[in-house]
Amino acid sequence: MRISKFCVAALMGLLVIAAPGCGDDLPIGGVFSQAVVGEPTHLNPLLSGDRLVQEVAANIYEPLLTYDEEQQLAGVLAQSWSVSDDGLSWTVHLKEDVLWHDGEPFTASDVAFTFSELRRLELDGFTRRHGHDYLDTVTVANNHTVIFKLTKPFGPFVDYLMIPVLPRHLLAEDNHALTDINDHPLNREPVGTGPWQLEDWQPGDYLQLERNTGYHQAPLPYLETIYYRFVENIDVALAALVRGDVNMVGDVPADKEAIYNQVSETHSLYAPSSGSYWSLGFNHRAGAFGAQSNFWRNKSVRAAVAHAIDRQALVDTHLHGHGTILDSPISPASWAYAEDTPDYEFDPATARELLETAGWELTDDSGIRARNVGSEVPVWQRLELTLTYPSDNPLAEALVVDIEQYLEAVGFGVELHPLANSELLKDSIIPGDYHLALLNWALTAEPDPYELYHSGAAANYGGYNNSLVDELIMIGREKTNPQVRLQVYRDLQHELAIDLPSVFLFAPQRIVIVSSDIEAIAVNGFDLSNCKNWYFAK
Repeated sequence: MRISKFCVAALMGLLVIAAPGCGDDLPIGGVFSQAVVGEPTHLNPLLSGDRLVQEVAANIYEPLLTYDEEQQLAGVLAQSWSVSDDGLSWTVHLKEDVLWHDGEPFTASDVAFTFSELRRLELDGFTRRHGHDYLDTVTVANNHTVIFKLTKPFGPFVDYLMIPVLPRHLLAEDNHALTDINDHPLNREPVGTGPWQLEDWQPGDYLQLERNTGYHQAPLPYLETIYYRFVENIDVALAALVRGDVNMVGDVPADKEAIYNQVSETHSLYAPSSGSYWSLGFNHRAGAFGAQSNFWRNKSVRAAVAHAIDRQALVDTHLHGHGTILDSPISPASWAYAEDTPDYEFDPATARELLETAGWELTDDSGIRARNVGSEVPVWQRLELTLTYPSDNPLAEALVVDIEQYLEAVGFGVELHPLANSELLKDSIIPGDYHLALLNWALTAEPDPYELYHSGAAANYGGYNNSLVDELIMIGREKTNPQVRLQVYRDLQHELAIDLPSVFLFAPQRIVIVSSDIEAIAVNGFDLSNCKNWYFAK
């Protein structure tokens, strides 16, 4: 869950005043701009997961809950919340002093409308969240209390409560909103409860937000005006940064990082998580290698792959060091991350020893190992595999070249199998027509890995089956006590790291360059610290 968005950049003027509700004698005011590549088509956070839409909309709309800068659960529109003993009822008490940007009061009816009427439209903002299939009813107990009833206990439901709330009074009376919300005026004229509100939107040029002086949570935003300036590509954005036309550029490609050297005396570089990770997924299915035995079912062979690959070298070479090595599918930025998870150091000698112990020998001068799988008459199976990857991803194209060399160095025979993204899942991964696959997956603060690693999950494409992993995943889903879930996920990370359903490679980081005269910026797990608290240095 991204709890703050890149929202500032170039200083166009700074007015320092004292403002009620801000305190600390920090400077209030300032006009900022950020160069962004492209332009959002709308500002409705429920319609799509488009990053730019989400980044801008996060300053306008707000959820009930979020994770704070310490990755602890915190209320935004919620004052407090509780879960019934049976885990089926989640009661949320709302803040009572919240107004929509048009002055209308925010109430429980807005929440019920968002999570019932709008939810029924099966919008992307709901379906991609944990808990969508578990919510049964939403009941308004009073103007500031909402009760969510679930079909079964579900601990990750907290993630569902991080969906932004939309204004009922602008949507409920409009039948058009519930038949074709994609064309509703609110999509380009948003009215939220957040720290900034839309002031102007000039297509092809810029989008302007103004400070919400009636914001419900102290301190009030320090920045007065925020501009998103639309540019054609990252080179144009970086050129504007160097000239001083903008104050911030986000999502700088790793191969463009050198531009920072030109502005390092006046700017700072930050590297939050990108929200995704790369892994090498084994196909554990019995028929993965046709009539031949599936050598991935021997954990020593899987461990040999893990030891054969220099993950840090991959990060240093292809991401210029801007990546975090992973040993499980749970991010170091997550509240559930376990620092003591077992890891696999780059150790080709150990990889070769593991393969030898598993019976894979070098029998000729090809460099490819083989194993006798015959009984009375020798029948040799060669340690050969295809490595499938998304051919239209430049990073993947570069990574597989190195991965191929690492694996061949310890005795694997590797054939690269490139597929376009449009074909990768449909024609290869879902039907199980692959041996080993380089894939990129979402990485969020919510640690539930059910979809990929539970034996009964539809997206467990590799057919991974581990009864202990299944048990731990289900306990993590069924329990709502955060401390219980924390211990469960620590145990789960340990088991996944030891058993290796995949070789977890790394999580890329996003490179963000910001003017150094903006204070209170810090990396906050999956993003930068909440820009509501940013201000210009005196």
